[in-house]
Amino acid sequence: MQKTLNISGTNLENRDMLISHTKKFIYMKAFKVAGTSVEIAFQPYCQPDNISIKENETEEAISNVGIVGYRGGVQSEREKRSWWNHMNLQQIKKQLNNDDMFNDYFKFGVVRNPWCRLVSIYYFRNGRLKNRLFEKLPELENIPKFLEFVKNHSYESLFDFYDIKNNPLDYFIKFEDINSGINFVCNKLDINYNTINLSHYKKSADRRHYTEYYNEEAKQIVAERYAKDIEYFGYKFGE
Repeated sequence: MQKTLNISGTNLENRDMLISHTKKFIYMKAFKVAGTSVEIAFQPYCQPDNISIKENETEEAISNVGIVGYRGGVQSEREKRSWWNHMNLQQIKKQLNNDDMFNDYFKFGVVRNPWCRLVSIYYFRNGRLKNRLFEKLPELENIPKFLEFVKNHSYESLFDFYDIKNNPLDYFIKFEDINSGINFVCNKLDINYNTINLSHYKKSADRRHYTEYYNEEAKQIVAERYAKDIEYFGYKFGE
């Protein structure tokens, strides 16, 4: 019998890398791409049926069904585990130590427009996804503060995180069309997935459109810094 999933009411911020031996897939989660929604959908296929999706909130879980990586944020603790959050593809391949399995498994991740992603990262770093800072400031004060953040903070591009130059994944779910992307993966893996309430995890309903946080200088900085993401995934400012 297939599992039917519904993520309504689920709140799992720190879940990350997944491997399923039953469905033969590897899921990589990049930073701030709405990857938690995708992880909630596919984690049940990486753990025995008798383990609740809300258990093992931080510790890695390894079984004959699959692997759920350690989700804690402390680097020293992460290094004690075999599998952890935000592992890159080379780390996964090395730890798996089985080239046939690695090559055979369906490998996928999530990508996001870099201009939009930077706004999400800003919120995360300044209030844990709460847009209180912007809400309290007059509109003219928003741009200088966000511009300062863009100038002084650089994050790994998705092109580099997914190591596309050396080992491209089989498929990328786009944040901007997450429902159809998840449906594609489910069909590929023969999984029945109910996407009810997925939009709750896709974006904050009361957040302004990301374009409103940019001036021309900030827009150009992101365009240059994440040029590989923009070209490879076909992103444009304003989409």
